[in-house]
Amino acid sequence: MERQQGNPLSSARQEITEAVNALALAIRTLIEDTCWKPPILSPTDLERRTSLSHKVAWQLYRVGTAEDPLTESENFPKRTAFTQFLRDATKAGVPGKHVKRAQSTFEAFDASVKRIAGDRDTLAEMVASWRGIRFSTAAAGHCRQAFRANKQIWGVSAKASFMSVIFPPDNEHESILIRGLCSLRSSRRSTWDIYGSSPGEGGEHNQFEIAASDGTNLISKYCRGPIPQLSGRTSGNWRVVAAEFEASGEVSPHTLVFGERLREQERRLEGALMTSFPTERLQLDLICHRSYEPTLKQHSLFSGHVMGSQKMHSVPIEVTEQEGVLGGAGFREMSSYPDLLEEAILTTGHAARDYILFRAACLYPPTGVTLEMDLNSD
Repeated sequence: MERQQGNPLSSARQEITEAVNALALAIRTLIEDTCWKPPILSPTDLERRTSLSHKVAWQLYRVGTAEDPLTESENFPKRTAFTQFLRDATKAGVPGKHVKRAQSTFEAFDASVKRIAGDRDTLAEMVASWRGIRFSTAAAGHCRQAFRANKQIWGVSAKASFMSVIFPPDNEHESILIRGLCSLRSSRRSTWDIYGSSPGEGGEHNQFEIAASDGTNLISKYCRGPIPQLSGRTSGNWRVVAAEFEASGEVSPHTLVFGERLREQERRLEGALMTSFPTERLQLDLICHRSYEPTLKQHSLFSGHVMGSQKMHSVPIEVTEQEGVLGGAGFREMSSYPDLLEEAILTTGHAARDYILFRAACLYPPTGVTLEMDLNSD
């Protein structure tokens, strides 16, 4: 087949497609050869007739029998596994010409992968993009692995990091900010900033009825585990709370919740939550009174740097909307979350049923990214 000229992306996609189709045909030819007694009709049969592991046998069978082999990009065989498959096929009596053709086809496929993608994981991401799939399972796996590595490097991590912003129906542009960290652990003696808030230029920080008035804004009623030494400070229009972890390798995880009232110069139905250290789940809730007639405008995950912000595409964001706010927290580490929201809403003089909750959440976000969500109001 003559390759398209002038468009490098189209040419690369065509080359990979041809290499993958040829590899799948070579695998199918080996699997369907009549030398196998009894014949191979399933991944289990392939596993039993060879010395391959269950996973490798399943992957080879999927690729070899796929109607569109490119959809199996995450199952393409590695060199060691494929070489073992060829040895087993030879022992079973598959004709040498078929085995040699499969070997040369694999070499051509591997060369195309290295030239176009560099490695198999990158190829899987490229193929997912070509197929219109925003997030691949390979990317999700890498995010999970990165979290496990980073929590050892950073020495601190949390099961869940959440922020809830409640917008009551008033004309004073006031909102209630609730910020929490669940199952927070520190493996080293250290001090970390764990809470920060700003009402924007010209705005005001105000005391929240159920939070401490000592500068920490801690809502101790909903905290769990030992409370580390907390200290508050101001930086411009920001209020920041730091936690000092005295012991290395805390035995019990910390669940810490903070809250305050913020008064802004103008009403903006939006929120932004940043990961300042490794976190398994990042969750942002915007809770609006029905009178705003709120609708979702946009949600995104951004990484910030000196040149500006860059939108992240490797982590899927789950967005939900629900009437009332007495549903679950979205994470099991804080079963009292609905009670917290109900008590916070009652301070506005309204009931939870008068509000609508918009939630954006993601798993294993890269450290340093910011989850943002904006709402429209009529």
